[in-house]
Amino acid sequence: MKTAIVYIDLSKRSKTILEFVMHLRRFIPLDVHLVYNINDYAIQPFQTAEMYPGEPIESIVLDDRNQIKQKVNKFIEESSCWGKTQLKENLEIETGPLFETIQNLAYRQETFVIVPEVDESVAFKKLNKFENFDILEEVRIPTLIVPNNFHFQLFQSIIFVTNFNNKDIEALEFINKLALPINARIHIIHVTEKKNDLVQGRLRQLKDKVSYLMEESAINFTYEAIVSKHHFQTIQDVAEDRKAGMVVFQEFLLKFMLGKTLSNGTMVTSRLPMLVYNKR
Repeated sequence: MKTAIVYIDLSKRSKTILEFVMHLRRFIPLDVHLVYNINDYAIQPFQTAEMYPGEPIESIVLDDRNQIKQKVNKFIEESSCWGKTQLKENLEIETGPLFETIQNLAYRQETFVIVPEVDESVAFKKLNKFENFDILEEVRIPTLIVPNNFHFQLFQSIIFVTNFNNKDIEALEFINKLALPINARIHIIHVTEKKNDLVQGRLRQLKDKVSYLMEESAINFTYEAIVSKHHFQTIQDVAEDRKAGMVVFQEFLLKFMLGKTLSNGTMVTSRLPMLVYNKR
């Protein structure tokens, strides 16, 4: 069973996160740990104004753990997600540094963290430059970033974007365990500006490795090289066409693609959750 560490800040987008993860848990075995950090306003992937309208920041810090827990429990009750009892039982109140809980649970091999998108207009620009959004620097486990206002739908596939990195197999083994319970296909794609024999050869090598290591489940994988100069947009389009529920990137590849997209002056938005496989 995978462990999902879910960070909330009592904002509207946190309710989206709760609904997403608890719907996901209906189909995929997940041990969900809900985390609220009393100092998260200082880190600012979250917005304090949404959390406590009209309440001074100082009073938040002075609240004792029980009062904070009551606020979070009330937030859970007011959400429309199911499984509220389990969320309350597995609630963690962080009083120290943000992501401290993750470090304590990181020893579990199948752990990943789920966080909300920072801001609809600048989220990925911040992610690319790591401005006020150091999740990928601080958290060295797979991180699922869920777009604001995203509503869960049972998906038919997962898109895995490869640049033929030596951690591809490790990442594919991780997402294969997400895909198997719902019989979702895993579409492995490589976006290139010019198709060539080298790319096709690397795809064949990757296919051979997957077939050898994953045996029977290897039948659920497909492999494709796509020619396009618009990397990120092309991936989004392919994901929607294949009815994918998430897109998986290696961290370095995501930053590379976002960097190219931003330099082209294109508006960067993600329509689907992005799983960044940044495990050391």
